[in-house]
Order: sequence, then structure tokens, then C-alpha cells
Amino acid sequence: MKHFLTLFFIYALCGVLYGQTPPKYYKPQSQLTEVNTQANVNAPGINTSKVKFGLIAGANYSNMNFNKGNPAPASPVSAAWKSGVLAGGFVQIHLAGKFFLKQEYVLSRRRGKDMRTETSYQMHYLSLPVLLKYSLLPRWSIVAGPQFELLARARTFTEGHSFNSTHYTEERSIGIVAGLEYQLTKKVSINSRFMHGFNHIGLGARPYVNEFKYESVQLSASYFFK
Repeated sequence: MKHFLTLFFIYALCGVLYGQTPPKYYKPQSQLTEVNTQANVNAPGINTSKVKFGLIAGANYSNMNFNKGNPAPASPVSAAWKSGVLAGGFVQIHLAGKFFLKQEYVLSRRRGKDMRTETSYQMHYLSLPVLLKYSLLPRWSIVAGPQFELLARARTFTEGHSFNSTHYTEERSIGIVAGLEYQLTKKVSINSRFMHGFNHIGLGARPYVNEFKYESVQLSASYFFK
């Protein structure tokens, strides 16, 4: 009887120890989750880190469309596309799946010209695009959203001299932005966008206000810190 109880105890003890020791091919759920997460991070294409910060810089090519002023001009005004520059920073937040929210804080300089009077303008804005970004392919994304701007400084050039026209220029500019983004490397992307102004920008003092709407093409590069 004693031998039987001893054998039974050893058998039971071995069963307990075997039940607590996972087989070699078994991996805990936490380890499987960690492996899957690491595989997603190392996958090629866009990085889905929750929050990313970075810098942006580039050039714009803009037209002050006086034909869309209110009231409209008596005769069509020729377009005058002028180059400018932009630089700033951004924060990108991963929302879900292939969707991201990208908020930019950009200082931009735009130039334009009224071909009727040969008057040129130079505007400095704080631009705040709020963009929804969708990843189409591993490296290609589309972006779209509103852009809010505040005028920092304006200068007018006419008849061989210039003057500060900040107080005679509409301070707010609202537009819609749409474009493409290409992820060149893990930390660098190339952006191409088009911006169309919604509101009329007034120049001058009432009742002699001259109005226009912005049209702008932008090419820039973004650098992600991580």
C-alpha cells in the first residue's frame, strides 16, 4: 500500500509540473502580440506610430485671382503666378487603420500682381492647414482639408516705390487644400498640393477695396523626427 501511494504521489507531481511547463512550440499570447506588433512596425511603407513630429519646408507658386473679386471686374484680369517660400513644423497623429490627422504650423510668403495697374504685392502669413491623410499604397498618401491663415505683414510695390500695407489688407484667409504625399524614406516625404481660397481678400480702404481669391500650388519636403 505504501509503495502504491508513493507511486501515485510521484505520478501526480509529474502531472502538475508538466501542466505548468509549456511545450517548446508554445508561445504565450503576450509574446505573439509583441511579435505581431514588431512585424507591423518593421513593415515597409508608412509608419503607424501614434504621434510624430517634424519639420516642413518648400516653395509655393501663387496667383491673386482678381476675376473672383466682389464685384467682378468689368473686363477679365490676366493671371500673374509668382513664386514664394514656406517653412514650419507639423504634428501627425495616427487615428485608425490608414487614416492620420496632420496639423501644420507654417510661415509662408506669397507674392502676386494686379496686371491692370502693374501693382505687386508680398504677403507673409501664418498658415494652419488641418489635413486628413489616407494611405493609398505603402508609400503614397492623399491629403485634404481646410487651411486657416492670419496675415503677419503685407507690402505693396507700385510706381517704383513700396509701402507697408498690412493695415489695408484683409487679415484672414481661408482655403481648401488637396494633394499627394510620397514617403521617400522612413523620415522624409515629398508633398505636392493645391490650395484654393474660399474668402475674398480685400486690398485698400473702403469704399475703394479691391478684392481677389488665392490660387496656389505648393511643393515641399517633410522631415520626421522619429
